[in-house]
Amino acid sequence: MAGQLFPQLPHRTHGQKMQEPPKNIEEFLKLQNLDHWPKEIHLWDSDKLLYTMKKIKEDSSFTSIYTHLWGNVLRVDDAAMAMESRLAECSILLKNHASEIFEWNRIISRTISHGKLKQYKAFLKKYHKEKKIMIVL
Repeated sequence: MAGQLFPQLPHRTHGQKMQEPPKNIEEFLKLQNLDHWPKEIHLWDSDKLLYTMKKIKEDSSFTSIYTHLWGNVLRVDDAAMAMESRLAECSILLKNHASEIFEWNRIISRTISHGKLKQYKAFLKKYHKEKKIMIVL
């Protein structure tokens, strides 16, 4: 039963010897059956090589990598930033609405007699329900 759970590895006999890895490039080429290998590398266009090297250095600088990651990788705090901006927007709307209520209160107090104003305030106190908003982060 245990043999079914774990695959059996082939056992080496004591007489077999493992092949040693190649110690230099010539042994590696012989082992891979490669006959042709360039002995010298000629760079025909050194200006193009210098431009490519300069471009690689620029592309692998800290600033370019940081800029690329900042623009292309999603950040964990994106949702928090969106929520924060939405809360700021709602706060502005609430302030505008509250200022309009205070303006109406001034208009009502000027136009309505003092007795009707007391009745209105009593009505608001009687039927006012406090609303709570819970925000879970």
